[in-house]
Amino acid sequence: MNGRSKQKSGPCYSNVSLIKRALYQSRNGSLPYPDIILYMQKNWTTSNKSNDIKLVVDLALNAKKSFFLEDENGLWGIKKQEETLLDEVVAFANAINRPFQLKEVIKKVETPFAKTELQQSLRSDLRFTEVEGTDFWLLSSWELINDLVYKFMQENNISNEIHKKDILKVIKEEFNLNEETYIFSPEIDNRFNVKRNLIQVDLVEFIDSEEPVEVPIEI
Repeated sequence: MNGRSKQKSGPCYSNVSLIKRALYQSRNGSLPYPDIILYMQKNWTTSNKSNDIKLVVDLALNAKKSFFLEDENGLWGIKKQEETLLDEVVAFANAINRPFQLKEVIKKVETPFAKTELQQSLRSDLRFTEVEGTDFWLLSSWELINDLVYKFMQENNISNEIHKKDILKVIKEEFNLNEETYIFSPEIDNRFNVKRNLIQVDLVEFIDSEEPVEVPIEI
């Protein structure tokens, strides 16, 4: 479709966070380098410029203070997969079932960490994913479906206010989603206008483009 406005972009992950998600979703929490590259090609950019993808993966894997480690079999994993002191944070996140902030954890969960230590511990634990450019975190087991909901509303010209539960019911039936793993959080996404439990999007026209999605490089 030709038009004058580009589609807005929503929450995204850094190179480190996406590699963590790739490892978490693997069978044993580790992957060979080519599989990491393949995952990034599928989930990080609309272009297939493999040289760019390899660069940002290499920056994360080989950084001086990298969270990742290659074993003798050529499999990459995270240096410290799970910190038992963060088990309560996992339980807290599952209980509230939405993205959480560090200040919430410090206030409601007993941990031995100060804010900076907590942030670094979450980054080095495979179970947590940071939403880039925000103060929010997700469990790596969750799938954020904001893009799916936004695209569905755009393609079906849904511009009126709609209850969050109603659109989720439609999305669930349309795409056969697993309720235990998907998370819809319009509150952290500036593409959605949110009034309590009501959401609304501004319809936009799309420009066909080969331009890659900009994703922050953490390391």
